[in-house]
Amino acid sequence: MTLCGFGVLCLGGAEAVEAVDAVELRLRTLQEAWKSPQASVEIGWKLAQACFDRAEFATNRTERSSLAERGIEASKSVLSRDSNSAPGHFFLAMNLGQLARTRHLSALGLVTDMEVHFLATIALDPSFLRGAAHRSLGMLYRDAPGWPASIGSRSKARRYLEKACELHPLYPENLLTLMESELGWGERKRVSARLSGLDALMAKGVQGSQSAEGSDNWKEWRARAELVRRQATGSQRLDPGPASKGR
Repeated sequence: MTLCGFGVLCLGGAEAVEAVDAVELRLRTLQEAWKSPQASVEIGWKLAQACFDRAEFATNRTERSSLAERGIEASKSVLSRDSNSAPGHFFLAMNLGQLARTRHLSALGLVTDMEVHFLATIALDPSFLRGAAHRSLGMLYRDAPGWPASIGSRSKARRYLEKACELHPLYPENLLTLMESELGWGERKRVSARLSGLDALMAKGVQGSQSAEGSDNWKEWRARAELVRRQATGSQRLDPGPASKGR
């Protein structure tokens, strides 16, 4: 069951190896910094973020679970020091999502906790990481099984995915995630109506591309945008998960 996350970049070969090495180095550096009695809350949530990022490249459940547990521990430590830390809540939810990916039916028990911490992030800082909590919560509602098994809901998924776009309309991840979800729900007319907006957004190029985040993600965004266009005008269909049959 896919729950949520940023997704591994479209990397291959040497690029993938370099990406893993970079994330691993950042993880180790933050782990050492977090051991200091003077370590800040920021170091703690950045460590939790690095655990999540490294888990995206995990090759087996044991590795992913171990990284997720470390991220969960770091997040909880952050929240014990600052219960109003939006990043602490957000990366706790994200690492719980990584842990859920290593489980089957027992993963459903983590979903409500993820929802709670995404909602806490939204209440504290709705614009954190360009609406990431709205987007991730929307993906959670989209991918989780519907009632009574879990919290999956198409209407809630749509609400939060659209809100992410409203908050940060120039961030491609938000619009792409919404359009991919609508394709999965069989809503091609909606997606077709958004294509001109997507084209305009992608045509703007790499806004702020000097940032690591921008330069890393644009290759993936362009590939996803092309796939969305093909699916909107062809016969392919995305499957967003059980919530596609939900409310």
